[in-house]
Amino acid sequence: MTDEEIQEIMYMHANCFTNYICFSDQGVLDFARAILDQAGYKTLVPEPEPIGASYADAMWRFSESVNKLQGA
Repeated sequence: MTDEEIQEIMYMHANCFTNYICFSDQGVLDFARAILDQAGYKTLVPEPEPIGASYADAMWRFSESVNKLQGA
């Protein structure tokens, strides 16, 4: 992937331009996923949390997702 391709993807996900490029929190995640996808890496897209889920439940689901991604 060339620097120009990375910059093009970055500009697609930016939400404002001043002396620097600004990203929303979601824009940063979208940009990172786009770069990883372009590079051929699998990206983990989190599933929405069920209403009332505890922190322990959320961590368990996350670790299960990572294990699936790693083929464990």
